[in-house]
Amino acid sequence: MVVAIVSLKFSPGHIAHLIAYYKMFKELGGKVKLIVNTQYKDFFDENNDIIYVNSNQDIFKEISPDIVFSYNISQYNIKLALKCKFKKIPFYYVLHEPYPGIKEIIKGKQVFLSLIVSIVNAIICSLSSKVLLASKNGVVHYEKRMKWLNKNYCLFPLIFDDSYINSNEKRKYFLFAGAFTYYHGCEDFLKFVKYS
Repeated sequence: MVVAIVSLKFSPGHIAHLIAYYKMFKELGGKVKLIVNTQYKDFFDENNDIIYVNSNQDIFKEISPDIVFSYNISQYNIKLALKCKFKKIPFYYVLHEPYPGIKEIIKGKQVFLSLIVSIVNAIICSLSSKVLLASKNGVVHYEKRMKWLNKNYCLFPLIFDDSYINSNEKRKYFLFAGAFTYYHGCEDFLKFVKYS
C-alpha cells in the first residue's frame, strides 16, 4: 500500500508531525511518500521518499497512492480531494481548527482571513473520505457546527517523533506549539504551567 502524506502549504510548525506520521505509516508496513511544498527543502534531510512540489502541482504525476493523508489546510487541497474522489482514492484530512462559530471569528483580528479559512475547511471536509480531528475540543466544535458536512470523522490526536528517546540530554523546558488560542487549549496550558 502506498500512502501519500501531503502538505501543500508550507508550515514549519508542522514538520515534527509530518515526520511522525511518515514514521508511523512506515512502521505499519506501508510504502510512504511525503509530498510537500518546495519551501520545506531546508528542513528535511535527503530522503528518496520526499517529493517536493509547488502547491498547485498535480501529485498524481509523481506518485500513484492508495491513500492520501492531507496534513494541513491549503486551498489546493480542494482540487486534490476532488481528484482523489474521481480516482476513488481515500482522502483523509487532518482538520486542526474546526469552524468556531461567527461570534468567535468576529472577536479575532483577522476576520476576513478566518472566514476564508472556515470556508476552505468546510469544502475540504465535505470532499474527504474521513476527517481526523486533533483534539477532543476539536471534536466538540466539529460536532456542533460541521458534522453535517461529513459524518465520517474521528478523534486522531497529533503525534510527535520523539528525537530525544535515545539521547542522554535532559529536558529542561516544555513548549506550547501553535497559535496561542482557545482552540489550541491555551487555558489548559496555563493551568498546567501553574500546576507545574
